[in-house]
Amino acid sequence: MVSMKKYISEKNLKLYLLAVFAVIQIILYALIVYTSFVNVDFDVNLTRFLFILSCCIFAMIFFFWDMESCKMSKTKILVLLIVPTAMFITSICDYMFLLIEYDYLFPLSLFCIVQTLYFIRIKAKNKNNILISLFIRFTVVLIICILFIDILSILSFLAILYITNLAGNIIESFFLISDKSFLLFAIGLLLFIMCDVCVGLNNMSLLGIILPKTIVSFANLGMWIFYAPSQFIIVLSNTLFIKKTLIKSDL
Repeated sequence: MVSMKKYISEKNLKLYLLAVFAVIQIILYALIVYTSFVNVDFDVNLTRFLFILSCCIFAMIFFFWDMESCKMSKTKILVLLIVPTAMFITSICDYMFLLIEYDYLFPLSLFCIVQTLYFIRIKAKNKNNILISLFIRFTVVLIICILFIDILSILSFLAILYITNLAGNIIESFFLISDKSFLLFAIGLLLFIMCDVCVGLNNMSLLGIILPKTIVSFANLGMWIFYAPSQFIIVLSNTLFIKKTLIKSDL
């Protein structure tokens, strides 16, 4: 068991690390926002990727640091590893999107896995109605696919699957916001889907739908204005979740 004294002595160091993480993210986010509004000769995609990569690195650091502080069951460790794993996959996706301009199919498949991991995290907290939740999600995906059968492709199917699971995760996570870690998690997912709405608006021209320039401009700016903080908040939610789990398990 971790003693109260040891926990308190490590707490200040943990807060210092969180502060460093926050400062790094604020600086990178400020650069992202600034270069989005001002036309400068600057590799904004590299900055965007570094933001996501730093989220992944700190998520891993927080996880392994805290896991060394106590002994926990394998099940709890796996649950707490979900967000770091999801952030690692997200980093791979954004590397493909931002730095090598990879085809959408594989990264979108990985984002579907990310939302599946978040679904597991939610259901690890609230195991009620798992089958009902899966049935509703399956039904929504099936209905949308039937409605758009004429233009359905593997890519569009993955997009439907992804956005359905993300929306479902948001709804279910908001039912758990009495837990502060899940309040942060729900907010992070909400910002996540706002980013995806902006992505959708920005690509309406591919469907032959021409939107006003003001909407397209807002969508182009909004993608990373929403997406970057969503990842930051999700990492913070897991840090708070780990802290609460450790206190319950070891003190």
